[in-house]
Amino acid sequence: MKRLFVFFPLVILLLGCGKGGTGFLPEEVDGFQAAGSARHFVGEKLFDYMDGGAELFLEYGFVQLWVREYRGGKEAISVEVYEMKDPPAAFGIWTAEGKGKRVPVGQGGRWGGGLLSFWKGKHYVRLLSEGGRDEGLLPLGEAIAERISEEGELPHILTGEELPQALIEGGDYLFFRGPIALNNFVFISHRDPLKLASGAEGIAFRWPSGGKVIVVSYPDPSVLADVFRSLPSSGTFKKVTRQKKGVLFGRSRRGLAMARFKGKTLFLALDFPSEDELLRFMRDFLP
Repeated sequence: MKRLFVFFPLVILLLGCGKGGTGFLPEEVDGFQAAGSARHFVGEKLFDYMDGGAELFLEYGFVQLWVREYRGGKEAISVEVYEMKDPPAAFGIWTAEGKGKRVPVGQGGRWGGGLLSFWKGKHYVRLLSEGGRDEGLLPLGEAIAERISEEGELPHILTGEELPQALIEGGDYLFFRGPIALNNFVFISHRDPLKLASGAEGIAFRWPSGGKVIVVSYPDPSVLADVFRSLPSSGTFKKVTRQKKGVLFGRSRRGLAMARFKGKTLFLALDFPSEDELLRFMRDFLP
């Protein structure tokens, strides 16, 4: 009887392991056959797979990666399935890396130039064609997306009332959790003057007529208050020209700038080309 009690949990464990990781990677789809078994990288072992990009994944919350090669005729496709710590992390790395034509794969597919990427649940998936061709990417990506059963919710900052719905639906923005991702979009500092390591999350996007917009949500309003007080000396502003309660005006590295905080949210506008555009941003965007 004891053997039965030992064996039964082991069977459950083995069945459960098959549902994730390599379970997302089919053996054959639409003429593309898996070439060998999947490679597996956990935590900081990601540096063994990629040189110069692992820090970004780790900042968002990387857990593990499976990589498998597929071949069909003379074409070859490399598939990468990243497990992140939660759905916002998967969504974030998708916004940081995603480009291409929108396609209905996963929770946000982008396709073109020999690349298909999407996120679903807490997974970010990337398919790369070695020859730069798009054929075969969609059927293989769709098969992988179907095997990932979970759906993921958008980050909290995108579900509140701070941001216009049109911006959220357009999806042309970066969601970030740390300074590496934000500095890739617009350089702020080699340090962390916005204290993103405090558990903050934010989005960044380009204003249509010029300039960059950063919105950061903080879990603790006292951290935001400290950030706002230090902005004039943090290097975020090159020069502060006007200051009143809750609002700063000045110059950034490449234009005009302003900062405002409300509740737990910081709004930053940098590198705007004119005062008229800055005022239009304040009128049309700020709550």
